[in-house]
Amino acid sequence: MSIIILGSFPARRLRRSRTHSFSRRLVAENQLTVDDLILPVFIIEGQNLRQEVPSMPGVFRLSVDMLLHDAAQFG
Repeated sequence: MSIIILGSFPARRLRRSRTHSFSRRLVAENQLTVDDLILPVFIIEGQNLRQEVPSMPGVFRLSVDMLLHDAAQFG
């Protein structure tokens, strides 16, 4: 005679240990780091030029010399 067990399988939901940051990173679905970010740059011909992009407030077109100056500030 066979015994039929009704219910969900498994009786316990076994989980990975997520108490350590390595384990959490291992099973994480998404991870965004500073290395994933990109700073868009718009370059125009000329020297010492900085023009605001009308459709994007706070974003500028820069001449190469101004771009080098700004890039030096970021490191």
